[in-house]
Amino acid sequence: MSLRILDIPPSERPRERLLSQGPRALSDAELLAILLGSGVEGSNAVEVAQRILSMAPPSRLLRMAPGELRGLPGVGPARACVLTACFELARRAEAGGLERPRASSPEEVVALVGPRLRGLPREVFVGLYLDGRGRVVRVETLAEGTADAVLLHPREVFRPALSEGACGVVLVHNHPSGDPAPSGEDRRLTQRLAEAGRALGVPLVDHIVVGAREGSGRAEQRPDRGEGRLLREGSGRAEQGGFVSLRAEGCPGLGGEEAGTRPLRGE
Repeated sequence: MSLRILDIPPSERPRERLLSQGPRALSDAELLAILLGSGVEGSNAVEVAQRILSMAPPSRLLRMAPGELRGLPGVGPARACVLTACFELARRAEAGGLERPRASSPEEVVALVGPRLRGLPREVFVGLYLDGRGRVVRVETLAEGTADAVLLHPREVFRPALSEGACGVVLVHNHPSGDPAPSGEDRRLTQRLAEAGRALGVPLVDHIVVGAREGSGRAEQRPDRGEGRLLREGSGRAEQGGFVSLRAEGCPGLGGEEAGTRPLRGE
């Protein structure tokens, strides 16, 4: 038989542990249990949270719409609203809250999200969603994969853009190898997303690959492919560099008017 939360010693209850030890001491299930507030018949809040996380890990849970959340164990309309509101506040705080950071150059983008991507053992894609003045209104982890591959569909990239009313998207991902040189699949993905963005009226502004090290870059235009590559200053090579910027034909690009960066919608 399941223990009620009230039957658990006070020092071991999630709320009491959060107050005495801080949120970092709690497991994902305990944090989610606090948001749920209570359990259901036969299961306490922590057990319900564990069942939810077995179906949807935190990275997926954060991206679920209210209707999807209602399909999880113990989550009705009220709890779906609480979870959605909490996740949205976290996203806004991550994107800079009221002081929205600008993404007017690849360097600014990498400064914003590079630290979270460098050193990871798997590829992770992050989307930055911009308003008409090039300010970041949302930062979203879109997909996680293996050491050398990840599946990413255009709908996963542009769904947050449409829900935010964003005027542009910057895609950033890492190479666990440390070499930011783009693969053939990176180039093909950039083209597919650029085409999807044009169809939706939300341009893909840039696609940046982050390497192992921090570093500045310079633009090296390749007119035959319509791409701008950012390499380590003075090196002429991408190995173990800071980042590489891919721009498919038709992408506005970042980094000044000559690279195509202007207000995105009549600003």
